[in-house]
Amino acid sequence: MSEPATLQSLALSLKNWGSRRAVGLRSDYGVRWWSYKRLYDNACRAAAMLRDRELLPGSRVVIWAANCPEWLAFLFGASICGLIVAPADADWPASQVAEFAKKCNASLLICGSNRDAASIPIQREYLFSFDSEAPLRPWNELVVPISDSDPAAILYTSGSSSEPRGVVLTHANLMFQATRFSYWKRVTRYIPVRLLALSPLSHIQGLLLSGIVPLSLGLTVIHSQSVAPRHLIRTIRSGGVLALSTVPRVLGLLEAALMSNAGPQTFGPLQRLVRLRRLLGWRFLILLIGGATLPKSREKFWRRAGCFLVQGYGSTETAAFVTVNRPFVGRFGSIGKPVHGGAIRISEDGEILVRGRHLAAGYYNNGDIQPLELTEDGYFRTGDLAAKDRRNRFFFLGRKRDLIVTGEGHNVNPRIVEAALGEAPGTRDSVVFGLNRNGFEEVHAVLLMRDGKSPAAAVRQANQRLLPFQRISGWTIWPNADFPRLVLGKIDRKRVVALATDSSAEPQNLRTEMGPVTLDAIRSEPNRHRRIEQLARYIATGREMPTPQTTELMRDFGLGSLDVLQLLLRLETEYNLALPASKSVEDVSIADLRCSAQADRNDAMLDGVAAAKWHHWIGWNPLRRLSRGLLARPYVKLRIRVQAVNRDLLLCLKPPVILAIQEMPRRHFMDYLAIYSSIPARISKKLFFGASLLGSDRREALWGGPRISPATFTQLFFPYTPLPRFGQTRQGLLQSCDWIDRGYSPILTWRPGAALIAAQTHTQVVPVHLSSSFFDLQKPGKPEITVSFGRPIIIPTDAHPFLLYHVVESRLKELQTNGGN
Repeated sequence: MSEPATLQSLALSLKNWGSRRAVGLRSDYGVRWWSYKRLYDNACRAAAMLRDRELLPGSRVVIWAANCPEWLAFLFGASICGLIVAPADADWPASQVAEFAKKCNASLLICGSNRDAASIPIQREYLFSFDSEAPLRPWNELVVPISDSDPAAILYTSGSSSEPRGVVLTHANLMFQATRFSYWKRVTRYIPVRLLALSPLSHIQGLLLSGIVPLSLGLTVIHSQSVAPRHLIRTIRSGGVLALSTVPRVLGLLEAALMSNAGPQTFGPLQRLVRLRRLLGWRFLILLIGGATLPKSREKFWRRAGCFLVQGYGSTETAAFVTVNRPFVGRFGSIGKPVHGGAIRISEDGEILVRGRHLAAGYYNNGDIQPLELTEDGYFRTGDLAAKDRRNRFFFLGRKRDLIVTGEGHNVNPRIVEAALGEAPGTRDSVVFGLNRNGFEEVHAVLLMRDGKSPAAAVRQANQRLLPFQRISGWTIWPNADFPRLVLGKIDRKRVVALATDSSAEPQNLRTEMGPVTLDAIRSEPNRHRRIEQLARYIATGREMPTPQTTELMRDFGLGSLDVLQLLLRLETEYNLALPASKSVEDVSIADLRCSAQADRNDAMLDGVAAAKWHHWIGWNPLRRLSRGLLARPYVKLRIRVQAVNRDLLLCLKPPVILAIQEMPRRHFMDYLAIYSSIPARISKKLFFGASLLGSDRREALWGGPRISPATFTQLFFPYTPLPRFGQTRQGLLQSCDWIDRGYSPILTWRPGAALIAAQTHTQVVPVHLSSSFFDLQKPGKPEITVSFGRPIIIPTDAHPFLLYHVVESRLKELQTNGGN
């Protein structure tokens, strides 16, 4: 079968992978999955919605949303209709999205949840508005004929060194890059591979590495709502992730978190490797890095952690891939060898020149496409500098326009100076530029220092490694918690240089004193970065209960979504607090974070009872299946009579499903066994219990023999996840979602924690009513328990756990009122 030539043909090929998992969205606790068939079906439904809008082929459609399966459905749906996708960063404000839509003459805006799009004067469609259960239209009624030279997307560059421009990428540009990796199908056809992709789909790196390339290979892609290090480590370990696609900025946060958990530096290399692999999981092997250059020290760390690094170079104009560093034959600091043969060279002044089918069609300008400026022989000037060794390996040297020309006429590359500063202890990051003094440029550094470290000592050590004309003549201490950054974590050099050279800039070294912080003082703080610092300390160190004043939202403090993310990362890295990110950042209040921080401190205490260690041994699964058939079912028949009502409602369900039972003061383990004996085999063969102590921890005679704890007895037959404190503890929720991810169906007492599990994993809920608890049937003979099943509840894509809790609770009350009918 020929390789797809357009996004349209790629969309058609999705169904060939069938029920294999295509894309999932990882929230705080669980993953919401779409199979390849479901992605294809929903792409067709998205195409039908767009066709109903009567948009002409070639019309621009703006997608303003965070990474999620629906984003990809609309990408492929637009390609089916012959439309051009113009992605907008999820964190852009509405005013910037409106300006962006105007520049690209967009006809439709597709926005995600919690996006205030009312002020944007074009047609709007909600990302989650299509019905996943609606009948499909025939492909021939939806498809609009296109060619591979037609535009597929308009992506705006980050503008780190110049004004951002809309880059027009054709179907040939994108699919030509994807075909370079088609030989991996020989492996991925038979071996499923999970990729954790953190780059936004609105960027070329995310569009290719988080969408087009892995889906063309049949990979399983996981997107994450949070980049908090502990969240990512847990996702990598529990999700069976083989590869991670990210940027150096996020990789640095992961490294810091792993270093703090791996133990002291005195451990030997082998012992340290084992500790790191236990944290990450033994399946995790590959790192795909792009967007910025990875420091050598960080590259060494990950190689010593047993990972293979694949670092590449490219830009939006080159459709991402130009060079890739092979993991087995690469060299530290290299951005690799050319992907497309001789389509790259270095000019006399060291600039990277590129040509090939992957070059963009041009820049979008008022309805026209302005071609790229090429050399006489058809090469595109990237504006980046590089060196090449005798083995044709490239080494990135920085932006051409960032070169410093000193008063003596020497050319100084800022990256060389920044690398020397990076080796100096105490330096977190730096920006080096040419500062004009008396008409001449001198090497000046803006330093981001660790607390208590001397900048003078760092500069002195760096100068010892530099040539005389490269040495730093002056420096500025950056006063805030971090440099301003762009979408992929790259430093916004323009802003840093502008603030550092502005004579009216605020005084440096404005570190906030470590005294008590009040909300009034935080609110009156004029500097946004210091407000974030003070809020982090207020949330992490405050011990008193939240007050009504703390119900203020983050936007009341002048913070946007990126600022809240920076606040959460600061709490994660400096105060070791892993706060949930399931709530929209625009709706997070101080009280929410204070309560979450307090719960996180007491997490070990709240977890209460835990399943026995032997319970998680993988070898128990076949033993459980055997023991259920030989012991559990005969024991149920011996002790109770079970009558199932409306069991036929479960016959067509595909697991996993959540079996929700009403909450009672006490619940006996025989109640769970009664449900087990009433459900179809396709569900019961992969079942687990999520409960508290199954009534109590007292021992009782199970068949007239020895007395044993009900919880211990249940764990002999079923996976068991303790959910004390009304199912709200972090560990119980995480374990429950992990079992669901493996295809197991839980029996859960319906509490708010169960609603959170259902909403985050997008798992159907079946209300279950028991006529009475076994505790109430302690009488001679065999008591009878009636198990009644309600209609399965399909979870909406954007379901809110609070509303879902009340919907299922009302269904359970209806079953109870109607006697189970």
